[in-house]
Order: sequence, then C-alpha cells, then structure tokens
Amino acid sequence: MKELIVRWFGSGLLLLGVGVLGLPEFTSLLLPAAGYCLFAFGVFRLPNERRANPGVAGFVAFGDALAISWILATLGGSGTLGFLCAAPCAFAVSRYGTQPLSLAPLAASSLFVSAYLLGRPLDAALLGQAVGVLVLCFMLESKRIVATTHRALDPEELRPLEGEEPTAYLELRESLRRMREMYRDLQYRARRDGFATQVAELRHGPEANFLRRVVNKLADLSQAESLSLYTLGPAGSSLVFRAGRGATPNARADTLPLNPDHAPAQVTHFAAKALDALASDERKGTFRNVVLRHRGKLVGLLCASDPDPVGLEQTADALEQIAPYVAQAIAEEAEHRAWRFSAERAEFLYDLGSLLRDIDSLGSGVALVTAELAQTLSGADVRIEALGLPPLPEGEPSRQEGHWWIGDEASAFARDWLGEDPDIRSLAVVPVEGASPLAIVAFSRVADGLDESQVEVMRWGALELSRAIRALDSRRRVRGWLPDDEFRQTVRQAGQGCLIVFSPLPTASPSDARPLRQERRSWRLFRRRLTLALPADAVASARSNGVIAVWSESWDSPKASNWARAVIEGSPAASSGAHEWGFKIAPSQALAALSADSGAKAALAHS
Repeated sequence: MKELIVRWFGSGLLLLGVGVLGLPEFTSLLLPAAGYCLFAFGVFRLPNERRANPGVAGFVAFGDALAISWILATLGGSGTLGFLCAAPCAFAVSRYGTQPLSLAPLAASSLFVSAYLLGRPLDAALLGQAVGVLVLCFMLESKRIVATTHRALDPEELRPLEGEEPTAYLELRESLRRMREMYRDLQYRARRDGFATQVAELRHGPEANFLRRVVNKLADLSQAESLSLYTLGPAGSSLVFRAGRGATPNARADTLPLNPDHAPAQVTHFAAKALDALASDERKGTFRNVVLRHRGKLVGLLCASDPDPVGLEQTADALEQIAPYVAQAIAEEAEHRAWRFSAERAEFLYDLGSLLRDIDSLGSGVALVTAELAQTLSGADVRIEALGLPPLPEGEPSRQEGHWWIGDEASAFARDWLGEDPDIRSLAVVPVEGASPLAIVAFSRVADGLDESQVEVMRWGALELSRAIRALDSRRRVRGWLPDDEFRQTVRQAGQGCLIVFSPLPTASPSDARPLRQERRSWRLFRRRLTLALPADAVASARSNGVIAVWSESWDSPKASNWARAVIEGSPAASSGAHEWGFKIAPSQALAALSADSGAKAALAHS
C-alpha cells in the first residue's frame, strides 16, 4: 500500500508542479502519468508473495526507471538528471534482493528508449548518464536470501535398460530434424542466390534505365503493390526519388532530408515520418521503408506500399532479404558510371577542342557545344540550353538549331519558359567568358539531378566555347593596309580607339613644285617605314591625295601620339628637316590623333 501511495502521490505532485509553472509539457505528461498510475495499481493488486519475488520486483523497478526516464526526456533533463533511474533499482536490490547485474542494462537502456521514442538527440551527455546508471547499479550489493526446505528422499526408481529399437527411433528423429534444418538453409541460400542472380542481370541493359529496371524487378519479386526507390543525392544530405512503380503515397516527396551518419533504424524512422506527413489520410501507415547500405555506407532507400497489412509485411520481408544485393548493384553501377563519365569527359574535351577549330560562325559553335554536352551529360530529363546570343526583335526568345537564343537581358530566361515549367527541379548555369550575356544552361526535372562532375564538364565546355569565340573574332579582325572603302567600314564598325591621319605638307611657293615621280618615291619610303611600325591590330589606308590614315582599337590618345611621333621622327625626312627632293614631313602638322567618341569616325565617314 505504501508503494502505491508513493507512486500516485509522486505522479500527482509532478503534474501539479508542471501545471503551476505553466510549462508547455503539461499536456504531454497527462497520458504517461495516467498510465503510470494504472501500472502502480496493477502492481498493488499482485499477491504479496509475487511482489516479494526478486524477478517480479526487478521488472517493477524497470517500469519505475522507464517512467522516470520518460519524464526526464519530456522535460529535457535526461542529460543532467538521468542518474535518477538508478533509484528504483537500488530499492529493489535492497528490499527484495534483486540481482543488480540484471537491472543495470535495463535501467540504462530506459534512457535511450525514452530519448529515441520522443525524438531527443542521443548525445554525449545522455551517454554519460547511462554509463553512470550502469556504474551505480553495478556497485549495489544484494542481500543473500537463504531458504531451507525439507524434503523426504524418494527411493531411486530403477529404469529398465533401453533396447536397440528406442535408440534407433531417437536417432531417426534427430536425423530428421537435422535434415529439415539443412533443407531450410538450402532453401534460404537458393532464394538468396536467385535474388543475387536476378539483380546482377539487371545491369545488362541501357544505363539510363537501370534504376527503373531495378524497381520493376523488385516489385515483381516482392509482390509489392507500389514501390519507390530513393538514392543518395550528390550533396550527400538528402535522399532523391529516382524511380517508382504503382501509385505511391509519397508522390510529392522528391527529396527527403537526412543525416547519412545516422543508424539504419534512425534513417528508416525519419524517412517514415517525412513520407507519412506527405501521404493522404487513407494511405497513412500503409508503407514500409527498407534501408540500402553497402560496406557500411548509406546507398538509398526502398519504400513499399500496400493497404493490406499482411501483404505489406511479406513485401517488407522479401525486400529485407534482397536489399544487400540491390545496394551492392547500385553502388557498383554508380562507381562504373563515374569511371565511364571520366573517360567520356576526356573524350568530350578532345573532340570539342578539335571540332571548334573549324567553326565559321557563333551559331555553329553554340550548336556544336550544345550537341556535345547533351551527349556527354546523358540522363533522364536533361537538356542543354544556350542563352544570350545576338539580340532578336523585341528581345523575344526563339528556337534555332537545337538551342535557345535570348534577346534582351538574362532575366528573360527566368521569366519565360523557366517560370512556366514547374517540373524543373535542378538548374545549372555556366557563363561563357567574353560573350555576355552568353551562357550554357543545363536543367533536369529531377531534384538534385545535376552533380558537381556534370557542372565541371559544363565549365570546360564554356571555356572551350569562349576560346573558339576569341579565335573567331581574331580571324574576322582585319589587319594591315585596306582599300579606302573597307577602311571606312572597319572604322565605323569598330569600338573605342584612335585614328591617326598623316597629310603631306603644302609647298612653300608655286615655284617649289616637285616632280610627281619624286613625290611618289618619297611617300613610298614613308609608307614602307609605316608598315614596319604598324601594330598587329591596326589597319591603315592610303588615299589618292597622299593622305594616310591609321586606326587601332587598342590605342588611347597619348599612346597614339607617341607612336606617330616615333614613326615621323625616325623617317629620313625628319632627320634632315627636308627631303632631297624638297619634300618635308613636320610632326606638328602631320599628326591628328582622334578618339572614337569625339566624332572622328563620323568625320571620316563623310570626308
């Protein structure tokens, strides 16, 4: 009676204290407190001799320890007050003589059970409290109970000697039992080998449909109504839906967050909670999860669904048997795919570098890179897009040569087809240097469908495309001496730069007229001097009136002036002040360095 009063009084006092303090855990403790009161009443109803039994007292002490650990886990005090679970054990050992070695693991495990069921973290503080409970229980000493009984000695019964026939019968039964065990083992191994063989045969087929073939085969072997396969995402922090069969209750669960370092039971528990939250009301609780692990590492998760509980259990048992072979096949296929992707990446870089050397336009280069990337990044729902090529009317995108041409700004990409397609779950954009706003885009309708290795291939493709564009621009750039019309057109289409004009000086008097042949020879020598000093990116033009114009995009005004003075001062006319035929070149009058934004190009176009 005293123990009943203590248990009831303790439960009521606990609820009263939590209610007075206004703690939010009050409602969470009502049901456990009521259950504990019923447990105390059941113990009270036991006969006295049953309650005094050391074994019964040990189980009662375990129930008290479990109640204490549940209260502490609810209030968040398991990491500091967990040692209180040893108090019921000490009472049972001292009062009823229960063995402490049998109570110690039960009391320590109550802390882990309560924390796991309530979703509390199994941290180092909780582990320390459990070790403390073990140490306290091991230090307890149980009192020795000595019971003396008196029993009269019964006369020994003489059994007749067994003949050959009963011995042979017993040996036959033993042989039959062994044969049954061997048959069960053989049947289990045959089924296991059959599973392994069928899973191994799935690898003979297209790589893109491997996971889909795995799901279909598992659904046939396990008789599952619906089955879903999740594998570890590229970041390693989530499970990604890869393939499914049937109407799964978790159709919206493309990704399941997880910690890959958790134990398989924790992964199964948290995945079940996430899937149950997304399932409809009539499908809740109708699925089971099976963790796929290979060599101690998490590979994926199988989710089977069946409204029939018996069928669901049979499906789960079959999946548990075949899970190791499925995990091994998926892991080996992933390693093989990574190795093959590395080889394809090297081949892609070699082929792309060779093919881009012969392009004659930007569109052909983009189409070539798009086709090569689409072939290298082969996979379900993966396409390659190119953005931001030369503007189209009104900035509207249009489909050309297997890639996208986007007119205005890069945000048009997000406003148009990306915003209208809700199925796009993964997106990677890699800009191409030197051709803004040109970019390579890959997207997938599967969450985490693009990994880092694929993005790296896109970066290499963007780098090769930018090199090809620069090479194409350099081939298009005109250098050297041009006719006057081509020179004018080149300057009009050029960007920032400087224009230098060399003009012949007028004669001092009409009597100082030079022969035409000598004048041409003088300008021919100066033009030869100018050709030797002409920069690599400069263009020049000589007109019929003797005027020579030079244009370079890499010049600014000081640089152009210095170059022009160096050319003039190094000529024979500048060294003597006058040519032997009476022709002069004065640096102060021969130089006109004009910036592109100062109207020089417009003046040149109308001169």
